[in-house]
Amino acid sequence: MPDWERIYRQARYRVQGADGSWRDARLAGPLALVTAWNPRSQALPAVVNRIRDRQLAAWLDRRGIPRLAAVGGSRDRRWCEPGWAIPHRQARTITLLRVFAQHAAWVVHAGRGRLVWSTPVVAPAVFRIPSPGFYSGP
Repeated sequence: MPDWERIYRQARYRVQGADGSWRDARLAGPLALVTAWNPRSQALPAVVNRIRDRQLAAWLDRRGIPRLAAVGGSRDRRWCEPGWAIPHRQARTITLLRVFAQHAAWVVHAGRGRLVWSTPVVAPAVFRIPSPGFYSGP
């Protein structure tokens, strides 16, 4: 089982500002960086991920939640997931993670980041990777 805590903490997170420039997410906040791509870290085809991203954007828009483009990924750039930076509210962020089958969100505030997990158990070993071809849209 991958060490999700280490993987998430070593990733790079960036947010696109209103002026179109990209910056380190630690300079923003308080924001939760969320994605609908690759549920439970199971790689899906790009076309499915784009559909899931549109579903997430619509989910946020229906609730009047403002969003900025964001991206998170490994430092070696082998794993990259577009997403959204939204104002962080703990209960809402956890609900979103569960609806879109995500392990965690990266939350930034005052130059610091932390993980918010989709379950109350911080040990990510409770997650099971879905079988190939798994897709469950929200």
